Amino acid sequence: MIKIDSSPLIYAIKGNYVELLKKLYSTIILVDSVYEEVVESGKLLGKRDAFVIDKLIETNMLIRHPDSKLDLKINLGKGENAVINSAKDEECLAFLEDQKARKVA
Repeated sequence: MIKIDSSPLIYAIKGNYVELLKKLYSTIILVDSVYEEVVESGKLLGKRDAFVIDKLIETNMLIRHPDSKLDLKINLGKGENAVINSAKDEECLAFLEDQKARKVA
Protein backbone atom coordinates (compact mmCIF):
# COMPACT_ATOMS: atom_id res chain seq x y z
CA MET A 1 0.00 0.00 0.00
CA ILE A 2 1.24 3.48 -0.85
CA LYS A 3 -0.18 6.97 -0.32
CA ILE A 4 0.49 9.18 -3.34
CA ASP A 5 0.87 12.96 -3.51
CA SER A 6 -0.34 15.22 -6.31
CA SER A 7 2.77 15.54 -8.50
CA PRO A 8 3.70 11.83 -8.57
CA LEU A 9 0.06 11.03 -9.31
CA ILE A 10 -0.09 13.44 -12.23
CA TYR A 11 3.24 12.15 -13.59
CA ALA A 12 1.99 8.56 -13.28
CA ILE A 13 -1.14 9.48 -15.25
CA LYS A 14 0.75 11.38 -17.94
CA GLY A 15 3.40 8.65 -18.26
CA ASN A 16 0.86 5.83 -18.18
CA TYR A 17 2.51 4.27 -15.09
CA VAL A 18 -0.54 3.63 -12.91
CA GLU A 19 -0.66 -0.09 -13.77
CA LEU A 20 3.05 -0.42 -12.94
CA LEU A 21 2.49 1.28 -9.57
CA LYS A 22 -0.47 -1.01 -8.94
CA LYS A 23 1.74 -4.06 -9.61
CA LEU A 24 4.45 -2.73 -7.29
CA TYR A 25 2.24 -1.62 -4.39
CA SER A 26 -1.11 -3.41 -4.95
CA THR A 27 -3.04 -0.50 -3.37
CA ILE A 28 -2.57 3.13 -4.41
CA ILE A 29 -4.33 5.54 -2.10
CA LEU A 30 -5.36 9.13 -2.70
CA VAL A 31 -6.18 11.09 0.45
CA ASP A 32 -9.01 13.62 0.24
CA SER A 33 -6.67 16.64 0.24
CA VAL A 34 -4.87 15.31 -2.84
CA TYR A 35 -8.20 14.48 -4.49
CA GLU A 36 -9.41 18.04 -3.90
CA GLU A 37 -6.13 19.49 -5.18
CA VAL A 38 -5.89 17.37 -8.33
CA VAL A 39 -9.38 16.25 -9.28
CA GLU A 40 -11.79 18.88 -8.02
CA SER A 41 -9.54 21.81 -8.97
CA GLY A 42 -8.45 20.08 -12.18
CA LYS A 43 -12.01 19.53 -13.36
CA LEU A 44 -12.77 23.22 -12.88
CA LEU A 45 -9.78 23.98 -15.11
CA GLY A 46 -10.74 21.31 -17.66
CA LYS A 47 -7.62 19.21 -16.98
CA ARG A 48 -7.86 15.79 -18.66
CA ASP A 49 -5.86 14.15 -15.84
CA ALA A 50 -8.58 15.01 -13.33
CA PHE A 51 -11.17 13.04 -15.29
CA VAL A 52 -8.79 10.11 -15.79
CA ILE A 53 -8.11 9.96 -12.04
CA ASP A 54 -11.84 9.97 -11.28
CA LYS A 55 -12.30 7.05 -13.70
CA LEU A 56 -9.42 5.16 -12.03
CA ILE A 57 -11.15 5.64 -8.67
CA GLU A 58 -14.42 4.32 -10.13
CA THR A 59 -12.62 1.20 -11.36
CA ASN A 60 -10.72 0.74 -8.06
CA MET A 61 -7.29 1.25 -9.65
CA LEU A 62 -6.95 4.12 -7.15
CA ILE A 63 -8.57 4.17 -3.72
CA ARG A 64 -9.75 7.36 -2.07
CA HIS A 65 -9.34 7.70 1.71
CA PRO A 66 -10.23 10.48 4.12
CA ASP A 67 -7.33 12.54 5.46
CA SER A 68 -5.82 11.15 8.65
CA LYS A 69 -6.83 12.63 11.97
CA LEU A 70 -3.12 12.57 12.85
CA ASP A 71 -1.77 16.09 12.49
CA LEU A 72 1.98 16.43 12.90
CA LYS A 73 1.87 20.18 12.05
CA ILE A 74 4.36 19.89 9.21
CA ASN A 75 5.21 23.11 7.41
CA LEU A 76 4.37 21.85 3.90
CA GLY A 77 1.48 22.11 1.47
CA LYS A 78 -1.91 20.69 2.36
CA GLY A 79 -1.48 17.63 0.11
CA GLU A 80 2.00 16.78 1.36
CA ASN A 81 0.87 17.18 4.99
CA ALA A 82 -2.12 14.92 4.42
CA VAL A 83 -0.08 12.22 2.65
CA ILE A 84 2.67 12.16 5.29
CA ASN A 85 0.23 12.19 8.22
CA SER A 86 -1.87 9.44 6.67
CA ALA A 87 1.15 7.29 5.78
CA LYS A 88 2.53 7.63 9.32
CA ASP A 89 -0.89 6.91 10.81
CA GLU A 90 -1.31 3.73 8.75
CA GLU A 91 2.40 2.81 8.73
CA CYS A 92 2.72 2.65 4.96
CA LEU A 93 4.83 4.28 2.26
CA ALA A 94 4.35 7.82 0.99
CA PHE A 95 5.10 8.68 -2.65
CA LEU A 96 6.30 12.31 -2.59
CA GLU A 97 8.07 14.38 -5.23
CA ASP A 98 8.83 17.45 -3.12
CA GLN A 99 12.36 17.22 -1.68
CA LYS A 100 11.47 18.96 1.59
CA ALA A 101 8.47 16.66 2.03
CA ARG A 102 10.62 13.57 1.45
CA LYS A 103 13.12 14.73 4.09
CA VAL A 104 10.31 15.31 6.59
CA ALA A 105 8.74 11.92 5.87
